[in-house]
Amino acid sequence: MSGEGAAWAAYWTGASGDDAAVRSPESAARLDGYWAETLAGFVQGRSNLDHLELACGSGAVTRALVAAAGAAEVELPRLVCSDYALTAVSQAVKTVPDACPAGAVADAARPPFRPESFDLVTSQFGIEYAGLTAFTAALPMLKPGGALIALVHIADGPIAAECRANLDLLEAAHEADLVAGMVRLLRMARKVDGGGGNASALARQEAALSNDINALRQKVLAAPQGPARDLMQRLIQDMVTLYQRRQAYAPQDADGWLQHQAAELDTYAARMRSMLDAALGEGEIEVLREAAAQAGEFTLEVGRLAFEEGGPACAWTIEIGRA
Repeated sequence: MSGEGAAWAAYWTGASGDDAAVRSPESAARLDGYWAETLAGFVQGRSNLDHLELACGSGAVTRALVAAAGAAEVELPRLVCSDYALTAVSQAVKTVPDACPAGAVADAARPPFRPESFDLVTSQFGIEYAGLTAFTAALPMLKPGGALIALVHIADGPIAAECRANLDLLEAAHEADLVAGMVRLLRMARKVDGGGGNASALARQEAALSNDINALRQKVLAAPQGPARDLMQRLIQDMVTLYQRRQAYAPQDADGWLQHQAAELDTYAARMRSMLDAALGEGEIEVLREAAAQAGEFTLEVGRLAFEEGGPACAWTIEIGRA
């Protein structure tokens, strides 16, 4: 598994079921409203349909479809939740227990499903991580009259801007050698605390790390509100407290905690990079238009979705229908 794949697997291991792109009730309500309206329109007039959610994450679209189909009395004989991360698939299947969806661990760019297997293929902030080939790979799976419906990260939108701000802080912490510096400082301090070591060298190291922490604090305070800002504020304070109270902690516990924090920062940064890389701009949308046109039997509709009324677009809405 790639570094980015491992980062998302780790995310879904500890996730509570929320989409990674959604942090406010307003955003969640906007997404819920989009899917409720879109899926209600799609199921109208059908008696049954087979559905695949690609890069399913926590299975948000599958849950919305179950609700829409239930309201319209449409049968769902086949439901599949597919994701590159086993942890995501496991969570998605658990969050839609009544519908009993099947789970499939697969790369969206190389889906292991037969042609004309599904009436509906969906994705919410997921399919784009596998690249543009994932969109074209999904089209043969559609039955006649079927559709691929996806919400996709939009380049230069608010989510991308937040990801960039988060990544800037995470990279600043990496450049400051923050966690590794604290590990070295603790080891020096333990020797001095035990009656050995070099107290003068420790004082110099304390001053150097203090300067680095203060510089990072200034960057954190200047950063826009966001999860990385909150994380860095807590981490800095926790590290300072750990050092001040170091004699209350077993060395292996303190070092283990610091190593865990370093790994968390790395995986967080990997997720932010992957989100920025995955976001589609106008150029990528044009490529999709050309691909749909060349396929001949597909129609493509592209729109924009804002999380706030009158606000900036946060996602592309992509609907590719098969005649």
